[in-house]
Amino acid sequence: MADNTQAEKITIHPSIVALLIQFVTYAIPLFLICLLSAFISRSQNIIHIAVIRYQIFCIILLLNQIRLYYNQLLVLDDKTVTFFSGRISLNYKKVSLAYKDIKESSVKQNIVGRVLNYGGVSFASAGTGKEEIVCGNIDTPKRISVHVQNKIAELNANSAKKTSPKVKISNK
Repeated sequence: MADNTQAEKITIHPSIVALLIQFVTYAIPLFLICLLSAFISRSQNIIHIAVIRYQIFCIILLLNQIRLYYNQLLVLDDKTVTFFSGRISLNYKKVSLAYKDIKESSVKQNIVGRVLNYGGVSFASAGTGKEEIVCGNIDTPKRISVHVQNKIAELNANSAKKTSPKVKISNK
């Protein structure tokens, strides 16, 4: 009887929270500049132009955040970790590492990332001595790192079972 179970595949996009924080950090200073220009100038035309410019900048920022969301993707399946970068830009990059080749995984979070549970995760193999996969601004990076480490431990345990010699003990 064949086993028809689906292979587990986890796809991870950048964190919406991190993208919103980036949007707000750009939108608030622009808003303050528009307010300042409105207070300096008492002309209705200049205030109207400042509001229109602010709206255009916010639309451009929002479109950039949407692009950033779809630009990178981390895929975890049964055998590999694959990172797609530049899916909506000029520099497309695909890096794939087998679990058996991963020697180090690390999580990077700042204080806000720890509070809101987002950050970066990176994976390195012994072949290059540097991080091949660096994925930033994703939700629950610690959970992803632990998931990959568990997969590595599971594969190591399975390979140890397969390679251990079968010893027959006979009582004579």
